[in-house]
Parts: sequence; C-alpha cells; structure tokens
Amino acid sequence: MWCINSEDFKNYAAGAQSIATVAALIFGGIWAWLRFFQFREGKPKIDVTLDVTFVQKQKGKWIVTVEALLENKAKVRHKFKDFTFDVRYALPEDELENKIIKSDGEKDIVLSAEFPHIAAKGSWLDDAETAEDRLDYGALEPGESDRWTFVACVPEDATIISARSELYDEQSEESVETKKVVATPK
Repeated sequence: MWCINSEDFKNYAAGAQSIATVAALIFGGIWAWLRFFQFREGKPKIDVTLDVTFVQKQKGKWIVTVEALLENKAKVRHKFKDFTFDVRYALPEDELENKIIKSDGEKDIVLSAEFPHIAAKGSWLDDAETAEDRLDYGALEPGESDRWTFVACVPEDATIISARSELYDEQSEESVETKKVVATPK
C-alpha cells in the first residue's frame, strides 16, 4: 500500500509551486515581449487626417478651413514636439512641377507635385504661450482624439488647394506626414 506523509506532501507541493511560478514567469515574459515589441503596443501610433472646407468668398478671396483630426490608436500617451502645417495653392496660369530628388543610384524619385504659392505656413502649436505649455498642449492620451483647425485665405481664382501637415514625435525622430489636395469650387 502506497502512503504519503505530510512532510513528503509539503515537499511535492513546494516543488509544484516552484515549477508553476517559473512557467508563469516564462509565459508572462513571452506575452509582454509579443505585446510591446512584436506588436509595438508600447510605441506611439497616431493617425492624422486632413480635411479642407471652402467656407465663403469674401472680397476676392476664398476663406478655407483646414482641419486636422488626430487619433491616438496606441496604448501609451503620445507627446509630440511640433505639429506643422502649410496651405498652398495654384492659379490657372501656373505650371505645376513634380518635386524630384536624386537617389543614391542617380535614379529620379518623385516626391509630390509642388504648388507655387503659400497661403499659410506655421505650427498648430503656436497658440501655446510658453515652451512648457507647448509640451502640455501637444499630447494625446490612449484612445483620445482631437481636432485642430486653421483658417486661411486663398485668391478666388485659385484652382487647387494643397494642405500638408507633419506631426513630429517627442519620443523618437519619426514624423507623420499627411496631405490633402482639393479643387476649388466653381
């Protein structure tokens, strides 16, 4: 007959507990590695969408609003050091050209059509009065979204408007660039 005493039972239970603890630590480490490194949940992930709206003609100019929608899709707070924009346009007589750079192999790389006239250029963060305010102003919590709006004037004979925005991340040297091109209403 097989019999186990209380001292042997304690030893087996302590051994099983140690094995379970080690297994939990290994599985927890693998889970954390997958979440934060493989799936980059510890990194900022921000989506920026631009929208251009023609409001009204006023004394030979179009009043346009450029609205940026920022959505933090990450599980961490996203802080950005700058958020720039520019609004450009073309007139009927303008000849548009592609902006071209040369690669290392001397092959042409076309970046984008270059619009010749600047209606507005600056930073969405210019409303912040101090550098400290600017840092607080430029942050989104996980799952949060925010709208930023800028109003500009372009000549009424402008044919195309190009809005561009670039969000510079505080934690890295990466940036998120967004462009929107729209035709002026007839």
